[in-house]
Amino acid sequence: MENNLTFARTPLEMRVVRLHNVMRRYGGCRCPQIDLYETWKERGELIQWRYVPNESTVIFISHEWVGTDHPDPDGTQMYHLLLLLERLRRRRRRESPS
Repeated sequence: MENNLTFARTPLEMRVVRLHNVMRRYGGCRCPQIDLYETWKERGELIQWRYVPNESTVIFISHEWVGTDHPDPDGTQMYHLLLLLERLRRRRRRESPS
């Protein structure tokens, strides 16, 4: 059986968003509705990976889709993620030298 599949060899450009921007947009919301990638991109809040400073801490987050049309329809996963990220941020501030 012959395989006629063709795959694009175009490299993907990874983009990230600053924790400050995520917390500003969603922090304190009990049921935050996640903006689409395109929305973040249009606002200019996504940073190309190659421009992230070497000393930065980068966290990759993956989660299970809990809805059929939206990854987090009621914002529960995002809410708990924000709580965790805020605790990590506070802990890092306490541990950093003054």
